[in-house]
Amino acid sequence: MLIVEDDAFDRRALRRTLARAEPSAELDEACDGHSGLQAWRGGGYDVVFLDVNLPDLDGSAVLRTMIAEDPQATVVAITGQDDRDLAVRMIEAGAVDFLEKGNLDETLLARTLDFAEVRRRAEAKFRLLVIRHHTPIVVLRDDGGVRFANPAAHVFFGWPQGQPLPPTRLELPPPGELLVWSPANGPTRRAEVHEQSVEWEGETCRLLSLRDRTALHQANEKLRDAVRRLERSNSRLEQFASTLSHDLREPLRAINSFSRILAQRYLTEEDHEGREMFGFVLDGGERMASLIAAVLEFARSGAEQLQLTEVDAGAVVEDVLLELDALIEDRGAVVEVGELPTVVADRSALARIFQNLIGNALKYADAGTPRVRIDGGRGGDGTATFTVADRGIGIASEQHERIFDPFVRLHRGDEIAGTGLGLEICRSLVEQMGGTIGVESRPGEGSTFSFTLPPNEPTD
Repeated sequence: MLIVEDDAFDRRALRRTLARAEPSAELDEACDGHSGLQAWRGGGYDVVFLDVNLPDLDGSAVLRTMIAEDPQATVVAITGQDDRDLAVRMIEAGAVDFLEKGNLDETLLARTLDFAEVRRRAEAKFRLLVIRHHTPIVVLRDDGGVRFANPAAHVFFGWPQGQPLPPTRLELPPPGELLVWSPANGPTRRAEVHEQSVEWEGETCRLLSLRDRTALHQANEKLRDAVRRLERSNSRLEQFASTLSHDLREPLRAINSFSRILAQRYLTEEDHEGREMFGFVLDGGERMASLIAAVLEFARSGAEQLQLTEVDAGAVVEDVLLELDALIEDRGAVVEVGELPTVVADRSALARIFQNLIGNALKYADAGTPRVRIDGGRGGDGTATFTVADRGIGIASEQHERIFDPFVRLHRGDEIAGTGLGLEICRSLVEQMGGTIGVESRPGEGSTFSFTLPPNEPTD
């Protein structure tokens, strides 16, 4: 231990008290600031007892020099009874404790030494944890200057290991934003910053722990770029489908019109073969027109922006059944509707889903009176589930996934009219609204198509 005290009587008194408190301690003395610093630099002392009032140097100046040269230095300030304010400033400058000259005894000194040792060990342990931590950690002064950086921070900022820190000042981002750092050599890095105030080697500093978000930012940028490309692709697809629809519909309309004119002018009642061939032409034209309309709807179903609002599913089904009234009457079908919940959905999209599913149930009905049942409900988590069940011809299990692919048809067009796009359109619209769609079916036992929609958003 080293005693730096100009008053010989006070030195002897402190020496005697320390000898009783710590008999095994080796004690050296210095009578002023310069000799105290000289002795301290050559000694490797565990504790320094430093008088705050020295004849040549201010005690706080000696303390700051010691802390600057060895941040782990353990210094106890020795004050007179009227020097409490100065003692507090010494603590703020890095002293671990202070003692009054008039109140020295071995018990108090022993407690002070124990406290100094505990604090020294705690600071050393904390420093070791910071150094070894895989998270980049930086200690900043009030002016933003970097006082300390652990090895992980050296890697993050691109600073050489084992060399003095560069004269860098970190500009912290506003709360909630990422720290952006562009090293001299290497890509720009980004990190989430967590800040707290700490005492670091006798100085009040800001400790920053950095959570590297560079990879996440790059992934988000790639995702945003992919979304932009997808939106452009969808826009081009819709534009192409619209153009193709217009360019195909005009000549198709001419073919159908002139075919009817030719049939009326040149076919006789007795020309059964000619009428049959013209029937094939007209039927093919109608199927082509239906396919063009379906392709256009298919393109738009993946590109349009849905408007999600509260929708009464029962009212939607009621409107759909009015539109399908002619088909229902033609098939002599019985359609039953259970109680359906209100959901958050795009009304037009929900109508198209029900129109496709109910239309398919009517088209693929088995012999006899077609029966279709529409039900809905809500699960414990608020998810809405809708089902459209029929007693039709059914679907083999190996086809359950395949029927939702575009242009997939399990029956020839001359058997059952269709385009093979209806279920794909249903899936696209359901998934855009955050739901799922599937089917349960066995050949000869009918089919039950079900789809879900997420829970309603809470309203204020």
